[in-house]
Amino acid sequence: RRTMVVRPKDLYSLAVLTQMAIAGSALSTPFLQLGRGVIGNCDQLEFRVRGTRIKTALSQSNPWSNVPAAGSAESEVVKDDEKRQHLVSWVTSNDEVTEFFAQDGETLRTAALRRGLVSPHNGNARLVNCRGLGTCGTCAVEINDCTNIDPPTRNTREKLRLAFPPHGSPDQSPNLRLACQVQIRGDILVTKRAGFWGQDSQELANLSDAKTYFGDLEYVLDSKSPSPLPKNRPTPSDK
Repeated sequence: RRTMVVRPKDLYSLAVLTQMAIAGSALSTPFLQLGRGVIGNCDQLEFRVRGTRIKTALSQSNPWSNVPAAGSAESEVVKDDEKRQHLVSWVTSNDEVTEFFAQDGETLRTAALRRGLVSPHNGNARLVNCRGLGTCGTCAVEINDCTNIDPPTRNTREKLRLAFPPHGSPDQSPNLRLACQVQIRGDILVTKRAGFWGQDSQELANLSDAKTYFGDLEYVLDSKSPSPLPKNRPTPSDK
């Protein structure tokens, strides 16, 4: 499967689809899956077609004027083995939001530490933690949509650790998960709570920078995440 990604303006995506169908473009059929929304204030559409993944920017005045012909030099061809990326929005105190892209299948803990923007551990827990074994509980975070992570419900390690003090309070969020145990499968909103273990149900944590004491050994025990992509990847601000 390959993907064509188009960046329309507001409702212009419908016009693009219509124009492509009328023109009989080789890229317009067969559609296997429509990815992100067709209308609304979307900045990207994904179409899974039996072709090549193509990205193109559209003109607001003439939304289909920049759609390249199949195989044209203007098409940005992306290798099939390049992983999809998902937006992670990380919320800390004072409604501060840190955003980064994570690879599909990357664990949340590894993704955060690799980007060097935010740590899933608060304060001294950046040093004193289990390095992804799921036993210390210090990487606990709330995830708004657990259908966009794998597994969508707590695994055995999460059930055991999040039921053990200081976790396991009656007002604990059911969306509290261990960042080292979940793989990212879609865009997610992450909230980090205060406390050494991230256990505070009332207060948000201050932003904790991604200080790593052991370099890449911080996630050497992570056998789930794919290999990191080249560092010259786009950031949310580039979109």
